[in-house]
Amino acid sequence: MEEEYQAVENRIPRWVLIGGVVLVFACLALLIALFLMRTRLLSVAVSVLASDTPTPSETLPPTFTFTPAPTDTEAPTLAPSETPLPTSLPMPPAEVMALAQGSPALSEAFADNSNNWQGINQTSEVIIQEEQLQLRSDDPGKAAVGFCQGEKCGPYQDYYYAQAELVEDRVSTLSLGLIFGLNQQKSGFYNFAIRPSAAEISLQKVANGQWTTLIDWTPAPSAKFYPFVNVLGVSYLQGNIQLFLNGALVGSYKDPQPYAGGRIGFAVESDGVRLLASNVLVLNLSPVTPTPPSAPGAGTPQPPVYASPTAAGRATFTPTPQGACPAYVPAGNFVLVVFKSGPGKGEITINGSKVKVDQGNNVFYLPLGKEHVVVIKNKTYELYYEKCIIRNLKLNE
Repeated sequence: MEEEYQAVENRIPRWVLIGGVVLVFACLALLIALFLMRTRLLSVAVSVLASDTPTPSETLPPTFTFTPAPTDTEAPTLAPSETPLPTSLPMPPAEVMALAQGSPALSEAFADNSNNWQGINQTSEVIIQEEQLQLRSDDPGKAAVGFCQGEKCGPYQDYYYAQAELVEDRVSTLSLGLIFGLNQQKSGFYNFAIRPSAAEISLQKVANGQWTTLIDWTPAPSAKFYPFVNVLGVSYLQGNIQLFLNGALVGSYKDPQPYAGGRIGFAVESDGVRLLASNVLVLNLSPVTPTPPSAPGAGTPQPPVYASPTAAGRATFTPTPQGACPAYVPAGNFVLVVFKSGPGKGEITINGSKVKVDQGNNVFYLPLGKEHVVVIKNKTYELYYEKCIIRNLKLNE
C-alpha cells in the first residue's frame, strides 16, 4: 500500500501537460509568422537605416533654368557608345562620290605601317599604333609633317579626293592639317588646316619652306571640339580645290599656279600637341573641272556663310563676364575639367559617349544653353549653363 500511494503522488497533473503543448504550438506559430514576414521586416529596417544616413546628391547651380528630375525618380541611363571616335569610315560628300572612279586608290586603317608613313625630317616623329598614325614635332616652335611613301600612296595626279579623320591628343589652340600635292622633293605642298578649339579652317601653300596663306582662318560651323574627331576632305581638280569638313563644304580656291600632283600626309603646327589620324581614304575622280566660285578677283577665297556652332538656348543669351573663361575658349561654350587622380587611362561618359581620360586634368568644351549628362563611375552630373564657367569634376582612382 505504501508503494501505490507514492506512485500517485509523483504523477504530473494533466493541466500542466496541456499547457506545455499549447506553449510549443504558440512558439512554432510565431516562428512561422516571422519567416513569412522576413522580407517586409528587412525592408523596414533598411528604410530606417537609410533615413539616418541620406546619400548626398549633386546640387545644381541656381542659374539653371530647367526643372531637375525629382529625387525619388531614377535618372534615365543613356545608351553609351564605345568611343567618341567614329567606328566606321564616313562616306565622302555626294558631290565627290558622283565623280569617283573605281575602287579607292588608298584605304588606310593603320593596322601596320606597310604603306611606309614617315616624317618629312628628323624632328617630325611618326608612330603607327592602336590603328592610328601619331604625329608630333620634336622641335620647339616648329611644325611637323608626316607623309605616305608607299606604292599605294601616289604620287596622285590632278584628279583625286583625299579624306582622313583627325583629332588632337589633348585640348590645344594649335592647328592640325591634311596635306596634299606633296612633290617629289618634299619642298612643296598644300595644307588644309583646322583649329578645333576655335572652330576655324584655313588653306596654306608651302614652297621651299615658305608658308603662304590662300584662305585665311575662317569660321567653320561644322567643326567639332576636342575630344571629338573631325573628318577633313579635299578634292583637287586642275588647281580647283574644294575643302570639306565633316561632310560640309567649308571653302573653295582656284590656284592659278597649281602643283601638278603629289602625295598626301598630315601636319601639326608646332610642338605641344600630338596629331592622331585614322581611316585615310583616297579616291580617283573623273577629269571634270568644277565651275570655280564667283569671286571679286582670281585666287580670292570664298568663305562659307558663318553660323554659330552652338544651337540657340532656351533663354536669352547673357554675355560671358570678362575673365570668367580663358580667352581661347570658343564662343558659346563652357569648360569642363575632369581631374583623374590615378595613373593610366580612365573612362567617363559625356552625353552617352564613352571618353578616355588620362592622369591629371582633361579639358572638354561643351555648348552653353544645352543640358549635358556626365557620368563618372556611378555618379551622374546634370550640367546646364548660360554663361561660360570652368566646371571641375574628379575621377578618383
